[in-house]
Amino acid sequence: TIRVHTKAVTAVAFFKDGRRIVTASNDKTLRIWDTTELASTYTMQVHTKAVLVVAFFKGGRRIVTASKDKTLRIWDMEKRAFMGGPFQGHSDTVTSVTVSPDDRRIASAGGDGTIIIWDVESKQMLFNPLLKHTRRVSSVCFSPDGKRLASGSWDDTVIIWDVETGAVLSTLRCNVGMVLCVAFSPDGLKLASGGSHGTIRVWRTSNTELLLKIEAHDDWVESVVWSPDG
Repeated sequence: TIRVHTKAVTAVAFFKDGRRIVTASNDKTLRIWDTTELASTYTMQVHTKAVLVVAFFKGGRRIVTASKDKTLRIWDMEKRAFMGGPFQGHSDTVTSVTVSPDDRRIASAGGDGTIIIWDVESKQMLFNPLLKHTRRVSSVCFSPDGKRLASGSWDDTVIIWDVETGAVLSTLRCNVGMVLCVAFSPDGLKLASGGSHGTIRVWRTSNTELLLKIEAHDDWVESVVWSPDG
């Protein structure tokens, strides 16, 4: 057991080299760890409130963080330096962030029920916040081609959006209580969702057909991930 932060750890992510990890915490900091020595090599205070989410850019050098302070920020983890932000647009906690496959866009979700798609270079919203969910949005993810965005909400729905226009492509009603996590398959043809009733659902993205329902757990399913072969 390693004592890593002074408060709860909220997120963990591996660097591209596989030799280091970054951890985020309610103590407002990020820490970088050497996995071979199991030792912390650097600590950064990155937000004014708890850090809830960390997502790497594809290149593996930059990360985006999100916080209870309602903002997102971009960091260069090799230089250990602030790069951009704060991205401000949510009126409540930022609950989820995802980076597009081409590293040009970030999508963020909030406790305010909105989703914002940001242009990384200009650090501006592509369009007004997307507001179709009626409760907290808990998870967002880009499709592998970056053309679609999926969002899961406490309102018991998953919405698939057109990233270029912000239009709703489809709405999936899950009957799971609250949708807590979503993930596209590696080929983008399927979408997995997990919810507060302990179930995992797998959908066909082309026609919203429910392909599979798994009674997976006795309590909340807070994360889903696909194997590389789908």
